Amino acid sequence: MLVGNPAWASFGDCNDPAYLAHFDPSLTSAHGFLCVESGRLAVTSEAGTTHIRIIQHLVADWATRPGALRAIKNGVAASVRAMGTLGSFRISDVTILLIDGFAPGGGGERFGDIAAGTNFSPGDECHIAVWLLGPGATAGYGASMIAHELFHCVQRSSLTDAQMRTTAGGGVAGGGTWWIEGSADWFSTAAVPPPSYFQDRVRAFDSDSPTVALNTMSYDAYVFFAWLGGAHGHASVVPFLRAMASSPEPGAQRRAMASALPAAEWLRFAEDYLDRRIHDGQGASINSTPVPGDQWEWRDSRTQNTRLEPFVLARDRLSFHCGRWNVTPRPATSHAARTESGGTWGEVPANIDTISGGNSDFRFAGMNATASEVSLQIDGRLAASCAECAGTREIDRCLVATWQMSVDGMEQWMREHIHKATVTGVSQVGNTLTLNSDGTFATGASRVNVQLQGSGGVSGQGALNGNASGRWSAANGHLNLCPDESAMSGTISVTKGGHTTTIPHPANEMPPSSRAYSCASNSFTLTTPIGSMGSAVSTYTKTTPSH
Repeated sequence: MLVGNPAWASFGDCNDPAYLAHFDPSLTSAHGFLCVESGRLAVTSEAGTTHIRIIQHLVADWATRPGALRAIKNGVAASVRAMGTLGSFRISDVTILLIDGFAPGGGGERFGDIAAGTNFSPGDECHIAVWLLGPGATAGYGASMIAHELFHCVQRSSLTDAQMRTTAGGGVAGGGTWWIEGSADWFSTAAVPPPSYFQDRVRAFDSDSPTVALNTMSYDAYVFFAWLGGAHGHASVVPFLRAMASSPEPGAQRRAMASALPAAEWLRFAEDYLDRRIHDGQGASINSTPVPGDQWEWRDSRTQNTRLEPFVLARDRLSFHCGRWNVTPRPATSHAARTESGGTWGEVPANIDTISGGNSDFRFAGMNATASEVSLQIDGRLAASCAECAGTREIDRCLVATWQMSVDGMEQWMREHIHKATVTGVSQVGNTLTLNSDGTFATGASRVNVQLQGSGGVSGQGALNGNASGRWSAANGHLNLCPDESAMSGTISVTKGGHTTTIPHPANEMPPSSRAYSCASNSFTLTTPIGSMGSAVSTYTKTTPSH
């Protein structure tokens, strides 16, 4: 039998049934409870110097078990040391009552084979009840359990009553349970090495995190606080808790979360989790196993639509097949990507080149750190595929460059062949053609304006905008252009008798073409046949070499 000193008078009278009822209502009738103090430690915080005492019945069967009381005392001592790393915090006097009995039905929290509960009733003293009997009960988890409950006392003293009332207690998910229980679990790992049941916390997070918001979790939110304490230091945890909401309403919880950490840090949490770079309070890996997400593939131009729910850790894989891609995510925030083979996380690449063959694969992480859903689109446009152009991949090295149109053959052809109208002005912007050595091409964003003056007071003007990209080849004296991505649109306006009619040119795609060409070192000509009415011969001048 272990016998300690009598309970000190500065605390409540542990022989008083009314006082004992704060720990367990069934002790209200415990007349003649022979209370002794088994240990006491001082702790210094913003509240000054307070004490943590352990009390028990004078005769307790559990105390005869080897190491039982020692485990509890070790947990208190380790917790006091860990509190020294918290920075700014408060803690009141604490009494831990060791009860040689079973927990009341549905009462307290379960720590493997031990149950415990912390009383948040008004007063200057924090009350922790520890029930040590249960099926096959041992005290193996005693130190971790005590550390967890002592952090509830830190929360009670450091935070407001309204914040603490955001949980239903007992680990019931919802409201503030996620941060009240998750941070207490993390603190226990800062005090002592985590026992085996912590793997259940991690496994629950692994399973739930693809679809469950962090603020609707319970003990499994421990994973987030393990990241926070590791990435920002132990002293970051209490300030984070002080920023939490005073309402259990989900929107209030999420708004507080968004204010407590920058969006970039929430995304960093997602990245570090997916990379398995999270450690417990002792610095050991939490041994998470992230569940893989969906595989999003691009073989042709398409848009992937998805939703990022608030504070749900999204994860997917992006795979771009052979080609050259222009990629635009909308919005450009709340997500990151990195190559499947490793490297650092960053923005989804705007340009992806797999023209040499094979796929380009990325891991995708999403974390929407706002109070409302975000609709995400990832638009992948195939600028050039890996297919042949006009049945060949042969190119002419003379053509490999960026070219600016210097003579517009179509303008000359109109002046020569449209006799009932006079071409009064042609202006062009961006009429360039880039032919790359890998068999891909791209045009500039061309804008062409034409004005015509006809007989009988008829006049007209036209405007055409267009651009294209894709594959090219050159064989048998012909330049072949095979667009994979293109757009053309414009308008034609005709004025007659004071009335103007404007006809929109429907948006369409640039068709494949094959035209005769001749190339010199700094210029080349391109001949476009126009039925039985001759040909239009355009001249291009080299501006910069391509590659």
